[in-house]
Amino acid sequence: MKIEIDFRKSAQENLNEYFQDSKHAKRKLASTHTAMQETKQRIEKQEANPVQVLSQRIEKRKLPTRWFEKLRWTFSKEGFLIVGGRTADQNEIIYNKYIEPHDIVLHADVAGAPLTVIKTEGKETPLDTLKEAAQFAGIYSSAWKRGVGTIEVYWIKPEQVSKDSGLGKGSFLISGKRNYLRAIMRISIGVRDGMVMAGIEESVKAICGHAITITPGSTRKVDLAKKIKLGLLKITNDESILHINFYEFERALPSGKGDILKQV
Repeated sequence: MKIEIDFRKSAQENLNEYFQDSKHAKRKLASTHTAMQETKQRIEKQEANPVQVLSQRIEKRKLPTRWFEKLRWTFSKEGFLIVGGRTADQNEIIYNKYIEPHDIVLHADVAGAPLTVIKTEGKETPLDTLKEAAQFAGIYSSAWKRGVGTIEVYWIKPEQVSKDSGLGKGSFLISGKRNYLRAIMRISIGVRDGMVMAGIEESVKAICGHAITITPGSTRKVDLAKKIKLGLLKITNDESILHINFYEFERALPSGKGDILKQV
Protein backbone atom coordinates (compact mmCIF):
# COMPACT_ATOMS: atom_id res chain seq x y z
CA MET A 1 0.00 0.00 0.00
CA LYS A 2 1.10 3.61 -0.61
CA ILE A 3 1.73 5.88 2.35
CA GLU A 4 1.90 9.64 2.00
CA ILE A 5 4.56 11.36 4.11
CA ASP A 6 4.59 15.05 4.92
CA PHE A 7 8.30 16.02 4.65
CA ARG A 8 7.56 19.18 6.62
CA LYS A 9 6.94 16.96 9.67
CA SER A 10 9.23 14.62 11.57
CA ALA A 11 8.92 10.84 11.35
CA GLN A 12 7.33 10.78 14.84
CA GLU A 13 4.77 13.45 13.83
CA ASN A 14 3.85 11.50 10.68
CA LEU A 15 3.50 8.32 12.78
CA ASN A 16 1.26 10.05 15.34
CA GLU A 17 -0.97 11.44 12.58
CA TYR A 18 -1.48 7.98 11.06
CA PHE A 19 -2.11 6.54 14.51
CA GLN A 20 -4.89 9.09 15.17
CA ASP A 21 -6.40 8.43 11.73
CA SER A 22 -6.47 4.71 12.41
CA LYS A 23 -8.26 5.22 15.75
CA HIS A 24 -10.85 7.43 14.04
CA ALA A 25 -11.35 4.82 11.32
CA LYS A 26 -11.89 2.09 13.92
CA ARG A 27 -14.48 4.18 15.75
CA LYS A 28 -16.25 4.93 12.45
CA LEU A 29 -16.21 1.26 11.48
CA ALA A 30 -17.66 0.27 14.85
CA SER A 31 -20.48 2.82 14.62
CA THR A 32 -21.22 1.72 11.05
CA HIS A 33 -21.42 -1.90 12.17
CA THR A 34 -23.76 -0.94 15.02
CA ALA A 35 -26.02 1.02 12.63
CA MET A 36 -26.12 -1.93 10.24
CA GLN A 37 -27.11 -4.28 13.05
CA GLU A 38 -29.88 -1.92 14.21
CA THR A 39 -31.22 -1.60 10.65
CA LYS A 40 -31.20 -5.37 10.26
CA GLN A 41 -33.10 -5.80 13.52
CA ARG A 42 -35.72 -3.22 12.44
CA ILE A 43 -36.23 -5.01 9.13
CA GLU A 44 -36.58 -8.39 10.87
CA LYS A 45 -39.07 -6.87 13.31
CA GLN A 46 -41.11 -5.34 10.47
CA GLU A 47 -41.24 -8.63 8.60
CA ALA A 48 -42.34 -10.41 11.77
CA ASN A 49 -45.06 -7.87 12.64
CA PRO A 50 -46.22 -5.98 9.51
CA VAL A 51 -49.51 -4.90 11.15
CA GLN A 52 -47.60 -2.95 13.80
CA VAL A 53 -45.48 -1.29 11.11
CA LEU A 54 -48.55 -0.07 9.26
CA SER A 55 -49.98 1.38 12.46
CA GLN A 56 -46.80 3.37 13.04
CA ARG A 57 -46.92 5.14 9.69
CA ILE A 58 -48.01 8.77 9.86
CA GLU A 59 -50.54 9.23 7.10
CA LYS A 60 -53.03 11.94 6.25
CA ARG A 61 -56.70 11.10 6.34
CA LYS A 62 -58.46 11.66 3.03
CA LEU A 63 -61.23 14.24 3.35
CA PRO A 64 -64.56 13.48 1.60
CA THR A 65 -64.85 15.26 -1.74
CA ARG A 66 -68.24 13.92 -2.95
CA TRP A 67 -71.47 13.99 -0.99
CA PHE A 68 -71.81 10.22 -0.69
CA GLU A 69 -68.30 9.72 0.75
CA LYS A 70 -69.55 10.90 4.15
CA LEU A 71 -72.02 8.01 4.13
CA ARG A 72 -71.59 4.30 3.63
CA TRP A 73 -71.46 3.78 -0.12
CA THR A 74 -70.71 1.38 -2.92
CA PHE A 75 -71.42 0.86 -6.62
CA SER A 76 -73.18 -2.17 -8.06
CA LYS A 77 -71.66 -3.95 -11.04
CA GLU A 78 -74.33 -2.26 -13.19
CA GLY A 79 -73.05 1.12 -11.99
CA PHE A 80 -75.83 2.09 -9.54
CA LEU A 81 -74.75 4.13 -6.51
CA ILE A 82 -75.88 2.60 -3.20
CA VAL A 83 -75.70 4.64 0.02
CA GLY A 84 -76.50 3.94 3.67
CA GLY A 85 -76.37 5.78 6.96
CA ARG A 86 -73.51 5.31 9.40
CA THR A 87 -75.50 6.70 12.30
CA ALA A 88 -79.07 7.61 13.24
CA ASP A 89 -78.25 11.21 12.27
CA GLN A 90 -77.13 10.09 8.81
CA ASN A 91 -80.28 7.99 8.42
CA GLU A 92 -82.24 11.19 9.00
CA ILE A 93 -80.11 13.08 6.48
CA ILE A 94 -80.66 10.41 3.83
CA TYR A 95 -84.42 10.46 4.46
CA ASN A 96 -84.71 14.25 4.37
CA LYS A 97 -82.19 15.06 1.65
CA TYR A 98 -81.19 12.20 -0.61
CA ILE A 99 -84.20 9.96 -1.24
CA GLU A 100 -85.92 10.74 -4.56
CA PRO A 101 -89.27 9.36 -5.77
CA HIS A 102 -87.69 6.96 -8.30
CA ASP A 103 -85.14 5.48 -5.85
CA ILE A 104 -85.33 2.13 -4.03
CA VAL A 105 -85.17 2.00 -0.22
CA LEU A 106 -83.87 -1.04 1.69
CA HIS A 107 -83.63 -2.03 5.34
CA ALA A 108 -82.44 -5.16 7.12
CA ASP A 109 -85.22 -6.89 9.04
CA VAL A 110 -83.50 -6.27 12.37
CA ALA A 111 -83.16 -3.43 14.87
CA GLY A 112 -80.01 -1.39 14.33
CA ALA A 113 -79.58 -1.16 10.56
CA PRO A 114 -78.79 1.62 8.08
CA LEU A 115 -81.41 3.24 5.91
CA THR A 116 -80.08 2.14 2.51
CA VAL A 117 -80.95 3.67 -0.87
CA ILE A 118 -80.28 2.73 -4.47
CA LYS A 119 -79.93 5.92 -6.50
CA THR A 120 -81.65 4.81 -9.69
CA GLU A 121 -81.66 8.14 -11.58
CA GLY A 122 -84.99 7.04 -13.01
CA LYS A 123 -83.63 3.83 -14.56
CA GLU A 124 -85.08 0.38 -14.03
CA THR A 125 -83.22 -1.40 -11.25
CA PRO A 126 -81.80 -4.84 -12.19
CA LEU A 127 -82.39 -7.74 -9.80
CA ASP A 128 -78.62 -8.15 -9.30
CA THR A 129 -78.36 -4.56 -8.07
CA LEU A 130 -81.25 -5.18 -5.67
CA LYS A 131 -79.42 -8.23 -4.33
CA GLU A 132 -76.18 -6.27 -3.95
CA ALA A 133 -77.95 -3.45 -2.12
CA ALA A 134 -79.68 -5.98 0.14
CA GLN A 135 -76.34 -7.54 1.03
CA PHE A 136 -74.89 -4.08 1.64
CA ALA A 137 -77.78 -3.19 3.97
CA GLY A 138 -77.47 -6.46 5.87
CA ILE A 139 -73.71 -6.30 6.32
CA TYR A 140 -73.84 -2.95 8.09
CA SER A 141 -76.68 -3.98 10.40
CA SER A 142 -76.36 -5.23 13.97
CA ALA A 143 -76.52 -8.78 12.58
CA TRP A 144 -72.79 -8.63 11.75
CA LYS A 145 -71.88 -8.40 15.44
CA ARG A 146 -74.03 -11.45 16.16
CA GLY A 147 -71.99 -13.46 13.67
CA VAL A 148 -74.93 -14.75 11.64
CA GLY A 149 -74.40 -16.15 8.15
CA THR A 150 -77.43 -14.61 6.44
CA ILE A 151 -80.15 -12.07 7.13
CA GLU A 152 -83.48 -11.01 5.62
CA VAL A 153 -83.54 -7.57 3.97
CA TYR A 154 -86.59 -5.93 2.40
CA TRP A 155 -86.88 -3.31 -0.31
CA ILE A 156 -89.69 -0.79 -0.76
CA LYS A 157 -90.55 2.39 -2.63
CA PRO A 158 -89.78 5.81 -1.13
CA GLU A 159 -93.48 6.64 -0.60
CA GLN A 160 -93.72 3.69 1.78
CA VAL A 161 -91.32 5.40 4.21
CA SER A 162 -92.61 8.09 6.57
CA LYS A 163 -91.63 9.82 9.75
CA ASP A 164 -93.78 10.18 12.88
CA SER A 165 -93.07 12.71 15.61
CA GLY A 166 -93.15 9.94 18.18
CA LEU A 167 -90.34 7.97 16.55
CA GLY A 168 -86.76 8.24 17.69
CA LYS A 169 -83.94 9.63 15.58
CA GLY A 170 -83.15 7.39 12.62
CA SER A 171 -86.38 5.38 12.93
CA PHE A 172 -89.18 5.38 10.33
CA LEU A 173 -92.61 4.00 9.63
CA ILE A 174 -92.93 1.45 6.81
CA SER A 175 -96.28 0.85 5.13
CA GLY A 176 -97.46 -1.51 2.42
CA LYS A 177 -95.85 -4.61 0.96
CA ARG A 178 -92.24 -5.45 1.75
CA ASN A 179 -90.18 -7.31 -0.84
CA TYR A 180 -87.72 -9.65 0.88
CA LEU A 181 -84.28 -10.82 -0.20
CA ARG A 182 -81.79 -12.94 1.72
CA ALA A 183 -78.36 -11.36 2.19
CA ILE A 184 -75.09 -13.24 2.80
CA MET A 185 -72.84 -11.71 5.46
CA ARG A 186 -69.75 -11.12 3.37
CA ILE A 187 -68.13 -7.89 2.27
CA SER A 188 -65.11 -7.13 0.10
CA ILE A 189 -62.65 -4.24 0.26
CA GLY A 190 -60.63 -2.76 -2.59
CA VAL A 191 -58.89 0.46 -3.61
CA ARG A 192 -59.43 2.55 -6.73
CA ASP A 193 -57.78 5.95 -7.38
CA GLY A 194 -56.87 6.34 -3.70
CA MET A 195 -60.42 5.58 -2.51
CA VAL A 196 -61.27 2.60 -0.31
CA MET A 197 -64.40 0.86 -1.63
CA ALA A 198 -66.48 -1.72 0.22
CA GLY A 199 -69.10 -3.86 -1.46
CA ILE A 200 -69.88 -7.17 -3.09
CA GLU A 201 -66.79 -9.09 -4.20
CA GLU A 202 -67.71 -9.23 -7.89
CA SER A 203 -68.30 -5.47 -8.08
CA VAL A 204 -65.26 -4.50 -6.00
CA LYS A 205 -62.99 -6.72 -8.07
CA ALA A 206 -64.44 -5.34 -11.31
CA ILE A 207 -63.99 -1.71 -10.23
CA CYS A 208 -60.78 -1.97 -8.16
CA GLY A 209 -59.00 -4.91 -9.81
CA HIS A 210 -58.49 -6.79 -6.54
CA ALA A 211 -60.61 -7.47 -3.47
CA ILE A 212 -60.19 -8.85 0.03
CA THR A 213 -63.34 -10.54 1.32
CA ILE A 214 -64.21 -10.76 5.01
CA THR A 215 -66.88 -12.42 7.14
CA PRO A 216 -67.91 -12.01 10.79
CA GLY A 217 -65.10 -13.41 12.91
CA SER A 218 -62.74 -12.85 15.82
CA THR A 219 -60.28 -10.15 14.69
CA ARG A 220 -60.72 -6.67 16.12
CA LYS A 221 -61.84 -4.09 13.60
CA VAL A 222 -58.68 -1.97 13.93
CA ASP A 223 -56.38 -4.98 13.42
CA LEU A 224 -58.50 -6.29 10.58
CA ALA A 225 -58.20 -2.92 8.80
CA LYS A 226 -54.41 -3.10 9.02
CA LYS A 227 -54.35 -6.67 7.71
CA ILE A 228 -56.57 -5.67 4.78
CA LYS A 229 -54.26 -2.79 3.90
CA LEU A 230 -51.22 -5.06 4.05
CA GLY A 231 -53.00 -7.74 2.02
CA LEU A 232 -53.92 -5.29 -0.72
CA LEU A 233 -50.34 -4.06 -0.84
CA LYS A 234 -49.16 -7.61 -1.42
CA ILE A 235 -51.63 -8.63 -4.10
CA THR A 236 -51.64 -5.33 -6.02
CA ASN A 237 -48.04 -4.08 -5.67
CA ASP A 238 -49.63 -0.62 -5.62
CA GLU A 239 -47.39 1.54 -3.43
CA SER A 240 -49.97 4.33 -3.41
CA ILE A 241 -51.89 2.22 -0.88
CA LEU A 242 -49.12 3.06 1.61
CA HIS A 243 -50.32 6.65 1.61
CA ILE A 244 -53.90 5.74 2.51
CA ASN A 245 -54.55 6.05 6.23
CA PHE A 246 -55.55 2.67 7.64
CA TYR A 247 -58.47 4.51 9.25
CA GLU A 248 -60.06 4.61 5.79
CA PHE A 249 -60.03 0.81 5.74
CA GLU A 250 -61.42 0.64 9.28
CA ARG A 251 -64.13 3.13 8.34
CA ALA A 252 -65.26 0.89 5.48
CA LEU A 253 -65.77 -2.14 7.74
CA PRO A 254 -68.96 -3.14 9.56
CA SER A 255 -69.18 -2.58 13.31
CA GLY A 256 -67.78 -5.62 15.08
CA LYS A 257 -65.09 -8.22 14.57
CA GLY A 258 -64.32 -10.11 11.39
CA ASP A 259 -61.84 -12.36 9.60
CA ILE A 260 -60.36 -12.43 6.11
CA LEU A 261 -61.99 -15.13 4.00
CA LYS A 262 -59.97 -14.74 0.79
CA GLN A 263 -58.09 -12.29 -1.41
CA VAL A 264 -58.45 -12.15 -5.17
